[in-house]
Amino acid sequence: MVGRGVVVTVVSTVASIALACSGGGSSPEDQCQDFLQLTQDCYAKAGRTVSTNPAACSDPNAVTDQQRGQITCALQYRDTYCKVISASASKDPSAIDPRDPEMVKLNACYASSSLPAPCKDAVLAMADCGVAYGFGQCTGTGAALAHCVLTNKAGACSLYKPGRTATTLTPEEQAFQKCQLDAQRAMFDAGM
Repeated sequence: MVGRGVVVTVVSTVASIALACSGGGSSPEDQCQDFLQLTQDCYAKAGRTVSTNPAACSDPNAVTDQQRGQITCALQYRDTYCKVISASASKDPSAIDPRDPEMVKLNACYASSSLPAPCKDAVLAMADCGVAYGFGQCTGTGAALAHCVLTNKAGACSLYKPGRTATTLTPEEQAFQKCQLDAQRAMFDAGM
């Protein structure tokens, strides 16, 4: 689960990117400029100002690939990104519901920008069904569990669905749970 502390950490990371950025989009420079403008607008709505460095947008080496991914996420989820900045500026993380489907998707987008396959795809698949699910560094067990999500998204989404109250597992949930247990057992047997 993604907590409010993670949301605030993510906004500080992404907001720091505003000091120097480059990205993808119609062109790396255009996406960077769009991100800088979005960041300034979000801070202005929160009653704050932020200094940015538009000249950095013409430098393709100004930020890392992970930061470029985070810029793309902020642009993809503009309203949610602004909500996070507003909550951060007001120092009121309770203004953010980490279970909000758009917040789950924004956080999954951020997380996926630093994960390799299959965890990247699994994080995004779970976010599509409103579930925040982490896979650590995507090695060993994390990668095996991500494979379980990707081979049985319906079972994973159903089992981890927010507000789930059922006490019996559906066949899809049982198959997903079996995959998880088999993955854990295989890691244990391999001494990992």
